[in-house]
Amino acid sequence: MNKKLFSFMIFLLTGIVFAEFHQSLVDKAYSMMTEYNRKSENMRFYGISHDAQPLICGHTLSEAIPSPDFSTMDDYWLISGHDTVIITSDTTVDMTIFVIADAVLIVEGATLTLRGQLGIDDNGTVIFRDGAHLHFDQFFVGQYFVYMLGGRFEAYDATIDANGVMHFVELHNNSVYIAQRCYFPDWTFRRIYESSTIMLEDVHHVGDFLINDSVYASFLRCDTLMPWFFMPTGSHVEIEFPPIEFVEHFEMSESTPDVDGIEYTFIADSCGECWWSMENFPGCTVIVRDSDFRGTAIRIPSSDTFSVSGIENFGYYSDLVVPLSDRHLEFVNTTTYWWNWYPMEHTVFYIDSCWFGEMIPKDSSTIFATNCLHDGWTITLSTIDDAFMWFDAGSSEAYISTFDRSTMLISNSRVVPLRPYQATNIAHHSSNMLCVNCDFDSLPFAMDTALVMWVDIDSILITHPEIPIWGSVWLDAGPHSTLTFDHYSLYWKFIDEDEWYLITNSIDEIYSDIIG
Repeated sequence: MNKKLFSFMIFLLTGIVFAEFHQSLVDKAYSMMTEYNRKSENMRFYGISHDAQPLICGHTLSEAIPSPDFSTMDDYWLISGHDTVIITSDTTVDMTIFVIADAVLIVEGATLTLRGQLGIDDNGTVIFRDGAHLHFDQFFVGQYFVYMLGGRFEAYDATIDANGVMHFVELHNNSVYIAQRCYFPDWTFRRIYESSTIMLEDVHHVGDFLINDSVYASFLRCDTLMPWFFMPTGSHVEIEFPPIEFVEHFEMSESTPDVDGIEYTFIADSCGECWWSMENFPGCTVIVRDSDFRGTAIRIPSSDTFSVSGIENFGYYSDLVVPLSDRHLEFVNTTTYWWNWYPMEHTVFYIDSCWFGEMIPKDSSTIFATNCLHDGWTITLSTIDDAFMWFDAGSSEAYISTFDRSTMLISNSRVVPLRPYQATNIAHHSSNMLCVNCDFDSLPFAMDTALVMWVDIDSILITHPEIPIWGSVWLDAGPHSTLTFDHYSLYWKFIDEDEWYLITNSIDEIYSDIIG
C-alpha cells in the first residue's frame, strides 16, 4: 500500500581630510540620512565646492538613512553653504547629491545622469530649465529618489525620466516642488507631507501622489494624475467624485461640502484622467457614492486581529461596508479598481481569496494570505521593518521585496510579472525572503545584508524513499552578509507516523537537479 510522504528541508548557516570642512554641514547631511531608520555600512561623504575641488570627509556611517536606499552608494556630492553649481553640458554623477544650507544646483539645457539620490534640505534649491534633462539611471522601482526635507525643486521645460522605471519624490516640512511644461515619460510617485507645496502645470503624465497633513497641491492643465487623499482619524467624508475623463474644477478641502477633519487643500483645474484614490485610517468615516473610484489604501495600525475575504480589484459594489471594526468605510454604487492593504504596528491580518494591487505589512505586524492574487497595478508585494508575511497558494503579477529585518515566506505560489519594470525581486536591509515550491519568472536576489533562501521540491508525493527527488536548494546572501551556504539535509516520513528518515546530507547548492 502506498503512503503519502512529506519532505522537509533544513539549511545550516555559518554564520583622511584633505581640506577644511565645516562639521555643521556634515551634520545637516547626516540629518537627511537618519530620517527613516534604514541601515547602511561603509559610506563616506565626498563634498564638492563651487570650484569642483574634492573635499574628502572620511566619515563612516552605521546609523539610519532615509527612505531611499543609499546602501549601494559609497560617495556623496555635497553642495552647501551658499554655493551655486551650474551644469550646462551633459554630466554623469555616480553618487548621491545633497543640496543643503542655501546652496543652489542649476541644470540648464543639459542632461544630468544621476546614479544616486537627489537630496534637498535647509533651503537648498535645485532647478532644471531650458530643455534640461534629469535622467535617473536606475534598474528597479524606486531605486533613486528626489528626497526633500526642506527647500525647493523647480523644473521648467524639462524632462525627468528613470530608464522606463517608476521613481519617487518625497517632500517633508515646508518643501516646495514646482514643475511647468515638463515631460515625465515614466510613472512618478510623489509623497507629500507636513506643510509642503506641490504645483504642477501642463504636466501630462503626473502619476501617483499622497496628500497628507497640511499640504497644498495644485494641478492646472495636467492629466493622468492619481491623488491619494489622506483620511485621518476623526475625519468624516461623504463624497461623489466627478467623472475621471475631464475635471473642469474640483477641490478637496475643509470647504468642500460633507468633508470634515482634513487640513490639506487639493485643487484640479482643467485636468483629464483624474484617478480618484484614498488612504484611510482607524476612526475615520468615509462613504464614497456614485463614483468611478481607482485606489483604496487601507492603513491598519493596531494590536487587533482582522479577517478579510472575497474583496477584489475591478469590482462594482452596490453597497459594500469593508469588514474592519476600527472604521466605517463604505462604497455605494461605486466601482473600485484597486485595493491596497497595509497592516501596521502589531496587527494580525488574515486575508483569503482576495484580489489586490498592493500589500505591505510594516512594523511588527503579521499577514497570513491564502489563495490571493496580487496584480501589481498599485505596485508591490513587500514586507518592511520587523513584519512577517506568509503568502501561500497565490499568484503575483508584479515584483516582491523584503526590507529592514522583515521576513516573507512565499510558498506554493507563482511570481510572473506582467510589466517589464516590475520583474526584479529583491531582499534588502537584513531581511529574509524564504521561497518554498514557487515558480518565479525572475529569481530573487539579496542586496547588502539580506538573505534569500530557496527550496523547491518538484515531487511532494512519492511512493518509495529511494526514488530520486528533483528540485532546487540554494542560498543567496547579500555582499555585506556574514551568512554562507553550509549544507542541507533532506528527510522524509509517512504522514501518519512521527519518525523522520534521512535521505541525504549535501554541501552543494543545487539549481534544478536531483536533491536526494
